[in-house]
Amino acid sequence: MPETILVTGASGFVAAHVILAFLTAGYHVRGSVRLQSAAESIKSRYPQYSQQLSLVIVPDIAVPGAFNYALVSVSGVIHTASPFVLDVSDNENDLLQPAIRGTLNIAHTIHTCNPSVRRLVVTSSFAAVLNLDQGFRPTYRYSEADWNPCSYEIARKPPTRA
Repeated sequence: MPETILVTGASGFVAAHVILAFLTAGYHVRGSVRLQSAAESIKSRYPQYSQQLSLVIVPDIAVPGAFNYALVSVSGVIHTASPFVLDVSDNENDLLQPAIRGTLNIAHTIHTCNPSVRRLVVTSSFAAVLNLDQGFRPTYRYSEADWNPCSYEIARKPPTRA
């Protein structure tokens, strides 16, 4: 039987590419999403893989135990989930802490509920390479040499509005 890989944040851009790569390689993929409507949308993108793809609802990745069911019988995890909020009133409470707690939660749940997981891959976002001090650079080509120099203390401060 093919291995099952859990892809968290399955409705995201990076996750869509990860899911397709695993499906075409013959793996079974279990994706986690926050909403049932997202699960239905994702399943409709891959009708030819309906037997290999399943989705689970994880409304809040930071809640202890949120991934318990999702991790049953998986051999690997690609963690792409992170909160995405357009109307941020508090950087630390709306973005930073939920992302940190979600990542720690998936790692802890693997350790306690499914220690047979062989690999956990944690992805990041464009925020990891974006240097706001450089301004908006629409033609700039980012590479592994780019890194966001912003410290946690700076990131937690409210955004300045122009």
